[in-house]
Parts: sequence; C-alpha cells; structure tokens
Amino acid sequence: SDRLFILGTSEDGAYSYETVDLIDGAGTSVGTFAGTVKADQYFAFYGPGSAYRTGEWEVELQQYQYSPKTYDEVTYEESYLDNIDGATYFPMYAKSTTTEFNFQNLCSILKIGLSGTDYIDNIIFAPNDTTLKVAGAAFVEVVDGEPQLSFLDENRAVNHLCYYFREVLDETVVKNCYISIPPQTYKGGFKLTINSDKGSMEVN
Repeated sequence: SDRLFILGTSEDGAYSYETVDLIDGAGTSVGTFAGTVKADQYFAFYGPGSAYRTGEWEVELQQYQYSPKTYDEVTYEESYLDNIDGATYFPMYAKSTTTEFNFQNLCSILKIGLSGTDYIDNIIFAPNDTTLKVAGAAFVEVVDGEPQLSFLDENRAVNHLCYYFREVLDETVVKNCYISIPPQTYKGGFKLTINSDKGSMEVN
C-alpha cells in the first residue's frame, strides 16, 4: 500500500504533481512506483496523507506522529492519540533530476532498547528545554531546494511525545522502539519517562 507524492518542477516555473503507487519491491529497500509526471527536477515525499497545497511549495503530512490532547504530568493518561505507526512511520524525502530517487529521513530517529520482565505501557519523550515543540500536525516546505519540517500551528504543537509500547519485555532479547523527533538542536538534552506496570523510571 506504499505511495509516494511527487512534485515536478521545470525551468520555466511550471510544476505538476501526483501521488504514485508501489508496483514492485514490497518488503525490500528498493521499490518501483508508477508515475507520469515529466519535469526538469523532482521532489519526492514518503509519508501518509501527502497532499499539495495549491499555490505553495508545501507537502502536508496527515499528522506528524501524534495529535495532542490534554497532558497529565502525573498519569499521562489520554495525553495523546496513538502513534500512527511508531516503528515504521519515518517521513522521508528525495530530490532528483531523473526518476530515480534516493530517500533520506526528514526526522531524527531515536532508538530505545529495552529488556526485562515488565509490561511497558508507554514512553514519554520530553526536551529539557520546554520551549521546543516536538509533536503536532506538520508540513514539509521546500526552501532554496531543501526540505524543511514545520508545524502547521505552533500554538497547538506540544513539547512531549508519547510512544505507546504496550508489550511485555523479554529478559534475554532486547526489544527496540523507534521514535521520530523533529530535527533541531535539543539544548540541555532530553528526558525519557518509561511507564510500566511496576511504576515509572526517568532517564536523562
């Protein structure tokens, strides 16, 4: 079910765009997609809900991982809607003058490995700098030929991510989870709060 969003631009300023479907290569690192856009340069985006905003060089992602609700610093209950797909939702982009694309991550990827016997409900990611926003609906804008990730509404963006793990750990096999975070300088570092059936643990 993978799709790409393709924006083609020409030297005369004309542009065209389309969403293209995967026709070969499912489950591998190389895929073939069906498309008809012809242009001098292409921008390709991978991520659910891509759509062109008329008159603007933006590609809107359906959600940037999470939709914020109210945040409870004690229980985290109902803090956020579920992650769209925490293990695999990595927004990516590519640019090319041909129809062959080499994709790169739009976000930084935080890998967390866990083992033990606990049931882990969720993991909270929070920058120590509370002015930094890390969750909310976002879009990709091409500026000077390079993509930038920006929140649609800074006032609704929030400074915590909630990754729902909801698994029992294994004592001998490490289970990994991956969290996509906006590419920015995290001055002062960040904190992880791991909430299990036995309590909470904080890691700075």
